Amino acid sequence: MDIPNLTSILAIADQAIKLHEAGQRRKEAQLQLGFAYNAWKNKHSIEHVDRDTLDWTRMMVATKAPFDALEKAKRAERYARGRLAVAVTRHQKGGAA
Repeated sequence: MDIPNLTSILAIADQAIKLHEAGQRRKEAQLQLGFAYNAWKNKHSIEHVDRDTLDWTRMMVATKAPFDALEKAKRAERYARGRLAVAVTRHQKGGAA
């Protein structure tokens, strides 16, 4: 196995690890948002919140930080997936990743 080929395989492995880590962060952010929604509903003695209601708007305002964290984590995971795809494509074309 030549050095450029090995280098591109290592780049793929590195990007795969980063994608896995990004997925783990997204899952954690999803859990945290779910906890925030449940905490808000428990605090206000509400079992279910329908979309596009006053309670929905209030819950969204109160849980903006964990919602934004989830959106950021989802975006990072998408970018990581794209970087992995680029590394694989470069490897397939015989270029260094």
